Amino acid sequence: MAAVLQFFMYFVLFFCPLCVWSGDRETSLLIIMNSISEIEAKQNDNNINEWKQEMTQFNNIQLLVPLEQFSSIHIHSLAPLMERIYSNYKDIDWFLFVRPDVKINFNNLQSFLLKHEGPKSKPYFIGYALKDDVYSIIHHFIPAGSLDYPSPEGFLMSNSAMKRVSKNIKSFKPSFTIDPSYELSLFLKYMKSPSLSDMFPTPPPPSSTGVLLTHSKRFCVAGNHGNDCVIESRDSGTYCLLPPVSKDNVFFAIKTCEKYHKERIPIQLRTWTAPAAGLRLQYYSDVADSNYRTVSIGLPNTERGHCAKLLEIFRVSFNDHEFDWLVIADDDTLIRYNIN
Repeated sequence: MAAVLQFFMYFVLFFCPLCVWSGDRETSLLIIMNSISEIEAKQNDNNINEWKQEMTQFNNIQLLVPLEQFSSIHIHSLAPLMERIYSNYKDIDWFLFVRPDVKINFNNLQSFLLKHEGPKSKPYFIGYALKDDVYSIIHHFIPAGSLDYPSPEGFLMSNSAMKRVSKNIKSFKPSFTIDPSYELSLFLKYMKSPSLSDMFPTPPPPSSTGVLLTHSKRFCVAGNHGNDCVIESRDSGTYCLLPPVSKDNVFFAIKTCEKYHKERIPIQLRTWTAPAAGLRLQYYSDVADSNYRTVSIGLPNTERGHCAKLLEIFRVSFNDHEFDWLVIADDDTLIRYNIN
């Protein structure tokens, strides 16, 4: 009997590619093109059209482009976007969030979903898991290794997981949003945005209703492709959305103050702001000092809130320099650049 059942499963997976999407079985999928950039989406029109062409073979797959449908929502934060999506698509079983430059292998995706039962009762959150080895400013300096989060190529959410996000959305209050996938994973783990003080020195255990990321190598990232990939990076280089610019068209305005002249500026002058780099730049401070290439903007330094200082840097930069791009940096920032 077991052999017969096994044979039947292989038959379904390899000889009936439409079965899982047929009307006889309520397995539905919503693909969300996860991009906040109209430029990026436009550059990948051909890839998105490939998705649409392949989707015509299946009955229960839909495509959602948040840039088109949710223009009023702050779509950079994934949890609020998910709440909006779930309120409109409560009957969907699975939600696949993918970048517009990703290849989707629909038949592999079909077989993958068959292995995960009960999407409306089990909270699945699946993707290629990443983990920080060191403390990171973009991840709020939360202890390294304490959170798995999905690679940006894409991840899969079940209906039950999306429902939990929607139910707890009022508790999503990140201190700031830089890496949406990381902040989403943190929220799913605790079903709230924990305060940074809660995370030190040791992060608390997950919430009893929390959803942790399940790692799957079938969500293939660059350099990790195989025949069973559900999605895979095309290595297209579209993360860089604009062509290289000339360094003559870029001006770097670096914020500092007198008490950090000796401590911080020499480090930058030995690295990315070294004269040999040939960059157009200026250090803006509360005190002019030729030893550190600083000029005064005529405002005293403040411990908190630098809006007036920043506005004055904008004004002086635009009045005194010509450029296509203005880069504002701090005196403790290291920048790696590749400009002509």
